This record gives sequence, C-alpha cells and structure tokens, in this order.
Amino acid sequence: MAVENPTELELLILKVLWEQSPLTAAQIRETLAQRGRNLAHTSVITMLQRMVVKRQLEQLDPVEGKAFRFSPLVGDKQVTQGM
Repeated sequence: MAVENPTELELLILKVLWEQSPLTAAQIRETLAQRGRNLAHTSVITMLQRMVVKRQLEQLDPVEGKAFRFSPLVGDKQVTQGM
C-alpha cells in the first residue's frame, strides 16, 4: 500500500512510536523535547489527530484517565519505500 510521504514532524513522531508504542501525547511530547524538538502540548495533539486522519496512526482508548494512546499504522519500510 502506498503511503503519503510524511512531513518532517510526522516522521519524528513516527520514529518515536516505532521505538515504543503505544504512547500518550504527553509521552510523545516529552520524547520529542528530549530530542531537541520542544512543542506545545496542543501542537502535538493537533499533529497526532492529523496523522490519525491520514491513517498513519491509530488512536487507542485510554488505559487510565483520559489520555488516548497512539500507535503507528505504517512501518518504517513503508515510509522509506514511498520516499
């Protein structure tokens, strides 16, 4: 299946989730910040929602509280083949 080439930020998020998933938006934001990409929590949530619409990620129900978790629907091989 052909996958739309992800933007730079989408690719960073996918790399985080390929290493460990599922993760919450807060966990993704924290990991991005550790890698030098400081973003507002709302910006991360917006990106995650767009990636769900693009079918790059799936949104999973919370385990505890209200925090949704996210998991990749595309693998690194699919993305690199499309580039």
